[in-house]
Amino acid sequence: MNDRVYVVVLNWNGWQDTIECLQSLCRLEHDGIRIVVCDNASTDDSIEHIRRWADGVQRTMVADSRYQFLLDRPVRRLRVSEWCEGQPASSTGDADLILISTGGNLGFAGGCNAGLRYFLERSDADFVWLLNNDTLVSQDSLGRLLDKMRARPDLGICGSKLLYYFQPDVVQCPGGYDFNPWTARVKIIAGREESEEGTCEAEVERNLMYVSGASALLRRSFIEQVGLMNEQYFLYFEEIDWATRALGRYRMGYCAASRVFHKEGQSIGSHRTRESRSLFSERWLSRNRVVFMRTYYPERVVICLVWVAFAALYRLLRGRPDLAKTMCDGAWSGLWCKLGEKPQAWDSGFSPE
Repeated sequence: MNDRVYVVVLNWNGWQDTIECLQSLCRLEHDGIRIVVCDNASTDDSIEHIRRWADGVQRTMVADSRYQFLLDRPVRRLRVSEWCEGQPASSTGDADLILISTGGNLGFAGGCNAGLRYFLERSDADFVWLLNNDTLVSQDSLGRLLDKMRARPDLGICGSKLLYYFQPDVVQCPGGYDFNPWTARVKIIAGREESEEGTCEAEVERNLMYVSGASALLRRSFIEQVGLMNEQYFLYFEEIDWATRALGRYRMGYCAASRVFHKEGQSIGSHRTRESRSLFSERWLSRNRVVFMRTYYPERVVICLVWVAFAALYRLLRGRPDLAKTMCDGAWSGLWCKLGEKPQAWDSGFSPE
């Protein structure tokens, strides 16, 4: 049995969070991981900070004192290699940490795909773990996911129990979410404020439409058969698109014993409350909601637009006319963009605040 697992972490101007995440990965009970950090053209010297951390020079800072245990003992110096597409993946040797500069801000899908392509170039592992850079993992989190996937060959992706980093007794989501194909709205499974005990895995999986990309263990055969993430979304809805393409071939799984602590939306402002989301976040959500419906449910696009209009009106009545406007702008872009093309992320007002 091959125990090697690749871990793909996407970084964009967030080296502090990324280093904290990497520090927790080095505490995993599972041996044989190979970490791949993909950097989306950060402007804060992220790559240099991460290199210095791997050399034992850059200190790790924790955002919450409850996670101070991560600093109890230093991580051993890691062997670091850099890789760019077109280069043989074997050239990185047996490095512990592979750094990939994507060459631009390719969004979540494009940035993660760079790491997934590196994984596919190598033939020494059957699983790859997608992990947000603003997460911390429990020591047995990966081992639990692997146990579940090996016991269930029908699963293509398996998600962890995501807990709020700053409220670790509160569940953000059990593995992923349900999705309403009429309104294109995401639905929380068993309520987002459920206790740590949560609901049983079988019940969650019956309602699990897609696994959250914050923590998703993927089978190699899933990527080979279903393909990489769809880069026409740039940000949001790529996970739902993945699950939709996998229908009839693979199921989505949930492992409650795998616990991952998530800060949620550190880079892009996708906070829990609607009124506190950034313009960047709201615009891409609205755009890609419409793009997804045009792709898979074109007959329901009008219903989707009505729901976006209601949501924009809600923001307006709550004193956020800026959010209302940007949601309408996003929906308009999603309605008229050419399907299948990568979006021009940094023009037409689609830059982060």
